[in-house]
Amino acid sequence: GAFFSAAATPVGLTQALGLLMGFIRALLVILGLPATVMVYLMYFASLYEFAKTLEQEHPSLWKSECDRALIQPSRFNIAYRVLSKQRNGSYQGQDLGPRTLAALPGLKRLLYTGASMFLVFVLVMLTDPANY
Repeated sequence: GAFFSAAATPVGLTQALGLLMGFIRALLVILGLPATVMVYLMYFASLYEFAKTLEQEHPSLWKSECDRALIQPSRFNIAYRVLSKQRNGSYQGQDLGPRTLAALPGLKRLLYTGASMFLVFVLVMLTDPANY
């Protein structure tokens, strides 16, 4: 009926697409924001566990990282430094242990997933017609 005849006109089609985009935008915000928060919570919980594993498997590396900082670094700071600067399973010439290496892919996956979801959320908010 009436919907299809109105949608056949350019104005009706534009209105229908506008409603659809508004619905998709609202859905992305409603579902995307809590999902992003959950991914980041999982990332920080995993990063904390990674820091504990790193400290247990590599106490000398952990101590040198603590001593190197000007102020007392947090567990997250040291763990992130190792996560981001390790290359080919080693950090500062020291091979990382098996439990430490096993945790790296999951941590990176959570970090990149959370960052990507956040950027999609920012993009959705920037394309909101209310901003024009």
